[in-house]
Amino acid sequence: MAIMRQFGLLVWKNYLQQKRQILVTLVEIILPLLFSGILIVLRQKVACKDFPNATVYESYAVDRLPGIFVMQHLQLAYVPGNSSVVRQVAEDVRSSLFLSSVRGFETEEHFENYVRNDPQSGKLLAAVVFEHPFSHDDEPLPLKVSYHLRFTFTPRNAPPREKSELNPNSDLDWHTLSLFPLFQLPGPRERRDKEGGTPGYFREGFLAVQHAVDRAIMRSYNRTAAAPLLRQTRVVLSRFPYPAYIYDVFILAIQNQLPLLLVLSFTYTSLNIVRAVVQEKERKLKEYMRMMGLSNWLHWSAWFLMFFLFLSISVFFVTLLLCIQVSPNGAVLTYSDPTLVFVFLLVFTVATISFSFMISAFFSRANVAAAAGGFIYFLSYLPYLFLWPRYDLLSHAQKLSACLISNVAMAMGAQLIGMFEGKGTGIQWSNLFDSVTVDDDFSLAQVLGLLLFDSVLYGLVAWYMEAVFPGEYGVPLPSYFFVLPSYWCSSPRMALVNEKEEEEDAEKALKGEFIEEEPAGLVSGIKIKHLSKQFKVGNKTRQAVRDLTLNMFEGQITVVLGHNGAGKTTTLSMLTGLFPPSSGRAYINGYDICQDMALIRRSLGLCPQHDVLFDNLTVREHLLFYAQLKGYSKDKIPDEVDRIIRILNLEDKRQARSKTLSGGMKRKLSIGIALIGDSKVVMLDEPTSGMDPSARRATWDLLQGEKRGRTILLTTHFMDEADLLGDRIAIMAGGELQCCGSPLFLKNKYGAGYHMVIVKDALCNVSEITRLVHMYVPNATLESSAGAELSYILPKESTSRFELLFAELEMNREELGIASYGASVTTMEEVFLRLLLPLMEDAALLPEDRDVADERKRVLECQPVVESMVGSPLILQEISKVYSSGESLLAVDRLSLAVGKGECFGLLGFNGAGKTTTFKMLTGDESVTSGDAYIDGYSILRDIKKVQQRIGYCPQFDAVLDHMTGRETLSMYARLRGIPEKYVSGCVENVLRSLLLEPHADKLVRSYSGGNKRKLSAGMALIGGPPVIFLDEPSTGMDPVARRLLWDAVTRTRESGKAIIITSHSMEECEALCTRLAVMVNGQFKCLGSPQHLKSKFGSGYTLLAKVHIEAELEDSDLLLFKDFIESTFPGSQLKDEHQGMVHYHLTDKTLTWAQVFGTLEAAKEKYRIEDYCVSQISLEQVFLSFAQFQHCTQSGRK
Repeated sequence: MAIMRQFGLLVWKNYLQQKRQILVTLVEIILPLLFSGILIVLRQKVACKDFPNATVYESYAVDRLPGIFVMQHLQLAYVPGNSSVVRQVAEDVRSSLFLSSVRGFETEEHFENYVRNDPQSGKLLAAVVFEHPFSHDDEPLPLKVSYHLRFTFTPRNAPPREKSELNPNSDLDWHTLSLFPLFQLPGPRERRDKEGGTPGYFREGFLAVQHAVDRAIMRSYNRTAAAPLLRQTRVVLSRFPYPAYIYDVFILAIQNQLPLLLVLSFTYTSLNIVRAVVQEKERKLKEYMRMMGLSNWLHWSAWFLMFFLFLSISVFFVTLLLCIQVSPNGAVLTYSDPTLVFVFLLVFTVATISFSFMISAFFSRANVAAAAGGFIYFLSYLPYLFLWPRYDLLSHAQKLSACLISNVAMAMGAQLIGMFEGKGTGIQWSNLFDSVTVDDDFSLAQVLGLLLFDSVLYGLVAWYMEAVFPGEYGVPLPSYFFVLPSYWCSSPRMALVNEKEEEEDAEKALKGEFIEEEPAGLVSGIKIKHLSKQFKVGNKTRQAVRDLTLNMFEGQITVVLGHNGAGKTTTLSMLTGLFPPSSGRAYINGYDICQDMALIRRSLGLCPQHDVLFDNLTVREHLLFYAQLKGYSKDKIPDEVDRIIRILNLEDKRQARSKTLSGGMKRKLSIGIALIGDSKVVMLDEPTSGMDPSARRATWDLLQGEKRGRTILLTTHFMDEADLLGDRIAIMAGGELQCCGSPLFLKNKYGAGYHMVIVKDALCNVSEITRLVHMYVPNATLESSAGAELSYILPKESTSRFELLFAELEMNREELGIASYGASVTTMEEVFLRLLLPLMEDAALLPEDRDVADERKRVLECQPVVESMVGSPLILQEISKVYSSGESLLAVDRLSLAVGKGECFGLLGFNGAGKTTTFKMLTGDESVTSGDAYIDGYSILRDIKKVQQRIGYCPQFDAVLDHMTGRETLSMYARLRGIPEKYVSGCVENVLRSLLLEPHADKLVRSYSGGNKRKLSAGMALIGGPPVIFLDEPSTGMDPVARRLLWDAVTRTRESGKAIIITSHSMEECEALCTRLAVMVNGQFKCLGSPQHLKSKFGSGYTLLAKVHIEAELEDSDLLLFKDFIESTFPGSQLKDEHQGMVHYHLTDKTLTWAQVFGTLEAAKEKYRIEDYCVSQISLEQVFLSFAQFQHCTQSGRK
């Protein structure tokens, strides 16, 4: 029952997608009809010729040779030459036919030697060979005489390049094997030739010689009696008369053109089948559905049924067009049974679908697969063009072998239908197993059988290829997998240790210095015990996960962190049943992943790194589809779908197709798919990757609200996300668990604390400041003293002494030479909840920022060409972009900007703010509506080719060539940039080393992880040091280590004097890289300046994050008292967030000092049972979010 439900669901999904590709679907149905229309037009144009009277032929005598032989002085050979009676017969024939002479040979072998070796043998007309041994010279002919005639292999008297119905290939032989023409037409064969044409029995003299020999034999028995009889007898020949008939040369068009038109009809369909199947593989949708418990054979079966039904419609109409008379001259197929033609075409479509499935198994990129699939499909028809003219020369085995190619089999079948039409009977169920003529041994039944056999064969090839070469997203089986009993009768893999030992070992593994004690009284939704996974790569074994033991609890979010390749995704793949563990066990809701995966999947929700969305399904249909796939109760599904849409805040997008959603909305929908169906265990693999901060924040709220009653496993590269969401955080490296515990436990364990940054005056006394710091905080360490900044790390356990330290610094600022100072928390990367600043009521009233206006004035007053060549390699002057598809959309609104040498300019903005559009205009991907930009002295409007030679570009999505290695790719770009050949290898090595790509340099790019592809894309932009470099979200998907390396490489490039423009969703990245940045809202700059300038200008006060201890059985009275205390002590403070005893305040009072804040909190620590707190200056991300909100306002205003 479950199988039928899943099958119906897949067919429904495929049907909806096909229906919504209305143009593609119509072309698939109409194209075969158009090609059938060609035959109908030909039928209309080619008229039949009616012969109402019987065709009668004149008779002709055979006692003389054709006139052409008379003057050739031909000889007659005879065998045996030692018989006088044979010699007499030969002489008699010579005189009758006026030949020049006769020549005897003792044996037939002697005659053959003469023919082979003597040039004079060409004078022989024929040889008469008697098949009797003659013992002496005078022995008479026996009464039962037997002889045969031998003529030259090549006819003497045939027209040059003779082509006739019996000889369609113009072969120069006698064609005596065929009783009927291969391709018949109504009417007598070679109707204009009274002698019958091929074979040329009369014109070659055969009949005349035979007649003369027979008469001579009769004379040799009794010359006296035979003479009067022969004088009275005369033999004449005449062709049989032919009854009235209609001559229809159109039948030749059927025989010649029907196969080609059928192939062309279904080529487009074939490439679309390939594209549709591979697209699901490319987008990892197929892999995801397998994780959800969908059998591979169900996936293929649903595709097959859908394509079969759509093609059946085409075939039905094609059959109608071919078999129904739509022209006065008759139907295209006048005599054939329409039902049999329909069955033939239907079987061909089955073979076409299977062929397309087979092609799809070889590819992992949809567009490449479609192009190659269409080409290969048509290419597979070409062998028929070579076989068709030689059809009569092919053996039965050769015909069968050729039909292993489905298009050749179809062409052979179409040809047979044409031949039956020519015969005047057409193909019928009664002659399905008959050949067209007695000379042939091939029938349409054999073609149908071979097409079905091809379908099965292609299906087996697709199954084998997919198993052995699954592509990027699967685990390959050994090439001999089909002979392994384990493949057919898979048994659950048993753990390598017994249950009791396993329990003890697991408990030991979970007790250690870096593993926090597990919370009491919680149910473990996921229990992992000694889980390991090995992969065989060539002859080597790679350990992806090593002895992992970990528990995850209901009602909590467990975050798994680790760099690319740490084993996170492999662990998720094992937990979801994509492949089995090499050893160990894992239990989800009490069920074993090796034995009970079908039960687990009913309550399992997954959100992979990629969006598991179908372009042409709506938000509601996605949720319906995946809820039913999980087996959720049908009655509850509508309410559950409405609930998920509501909590995702996608009500207005309910009926929107997924391809129209923004990136953030797609990720939200993917998370909704994971949550739907009351999933008790939810696994989220980097759910907020690619989201802007505002969307990330909304997603965090969603997950916090949905975690009750669920076990949520989440992986991320964002440390702030882990810190905020994670009730417990597990860190993996090299496939092993390194540590596990609450964020608080890990921060305390790894000694996280505060960065204190002091901006130095000219007379700064560094040694005195350091002495003062150590006096109050003995464990403090000097982090750096570079340029105008001095940085210390203050351990968190010393927070009680911060008040005194900050008070001392405040009192002695002038003596110590301190211009200003501040502190921020050191966490795994950034600890704070990101909160929104107050929302202005009307974004449209937001005035242009002074910094933006000053920049515009500076740019408009300069000489752009000169300035671009000398000081600022990139200048934008009032550049705008309007999209006018239906309603006009102003994407970029009069941007003016100058980016100097050695400057890194950050372009920030909400999704849809116009950042990528700006990049596309500057790189020549999009046209400019108004304004202009100059890069290194060249205008993007007039000299775009020269501009493109002077820029490096890392687009948002990796533009890499899969079949080149990283080294080859960078070498190619180095040469394109004009780097001299002798420096290319050194330049490439530098980039590889700086981005830590050396271990992967000589691997094909298609084998790279997402993070490594991003590194390579960035390297392609940086190599050769072009004057201007554009980086569009360069670090998306990179782990923190890779991100830092990229930042270092970008910083070195900037310091070498290049202008860099970067977009990013990571505020930390902007602070690390950008010398200036601008926030874009609705295509305009809303603020512009250095990161510190923006923080000082738009950020005020402090951010406070505090965790108050709450016991489960008590009311949260401590928390309420603490909140009252904060609001009364720090007037104007704003509560930004509250989660499980954790509160986040924005302290807006600008007069507050660090000492006051820390002193107040230290005093309140015990009274309000504060477990932990941290204070920080307002972050750059909060500045960004304050402007990002205007994007929302304006959009809602427009609505």
